[in-house]
Amino acid sequence: GRFWMFVPVLLLGSTVAFAVWRVVIIVNDPSFAEDEQAYEKGLVWNEELTRRTTQAELGWNVRLIPPAAGVQGELQVRVAERDGSPVSGLHGSVQSFHNAYPSAVTRCELTEREPGLLVSAFTADRSGQWQWQVTLEGVGDTWHNTIRAEVAP
Repeated sequence: GRFWMFVPVLLLGSTVAFAVWRVVIIVNDPSFAEDEQAYEKGLVWNEELTRRTTQAELGWNVRLIPPAAGVQGELQVRVAERDGSPVSGLHGSVQSFHNAYPSAVTRCELTEREPGLLVSAFTADRSGQWQWQVTLEGVGDTWHNTIRAEVAP
């Protein structure tokens, strides 16, 4: 008879242990990220639309070239006008993360090597799809956009 007395306790205990175990896994999951500025982005949506219109009028063609995965390489950002001529006098920054690990954000500063070419040292720890939030600033102009690019193995 005593055995059956402990069955509900064991069932309840295992349920609580399973729930705690799941919470620990969820809290430590590197593939989960929360946009810390979601509320602020919602408040300034009209400003975002204005920024996008201004960027479209600016007409810059921005191309991002990441290094291969696992190599200490160079992140290149090429910037050209509508007519293909390089844009000079720029500096900027990049925030990037692998799509599978959005909480592991890497930040780097871009410096101009030559007109139309900005570079930064960068190491992509894994291949695959990455998201790059690029901000470029020049004389009176600011360009900000998100670029998705593949990092080769």
